[in-house]
Amino acid sequence: MVLKAHECTNPTQWDNGYFELLLNYDWELTKSPAGAWQWKAVDLKEEHKPADVEDPSIKVEPMMTDADMAMKMDPQYRKISERFYKDPAYFSDVFARAWFKLTHRDLGPKARYLGY
Repeated sequence: MVLKAHECTNPTQWDNGYFELLLNYDWELTKSPAGAWQWKAVDLKEEHKPADVEDPSIKVEPMMTDADMAMKMDPQYRKISERFYKDPAYFSDVFARAWFKLTHRDLGPKARYLGY
């Protein structure tokens, strides 16, 4: 496993860290302190732990949900995840297009968009 620590440790920076962690670690089902089921990385190296959003000097254990695990375990979603992981520019483009579509779906024709 060749993970670049800087790529999977910045939760407030756009990068490929999500796919780095998801695909390069094994995950085990565990209960949160509140009793919810979640997934925890097995043998996560300290340098691959994300920084706390409020205090970057603190490293935190990432957790994943069942939806995250589907991106790794389901064969069709796995293909998509691996493509996004291997081609960050492609992922950024697909994400930007989906985000634009989601945030503009009820605005009518493009001619009505401010600044378009």
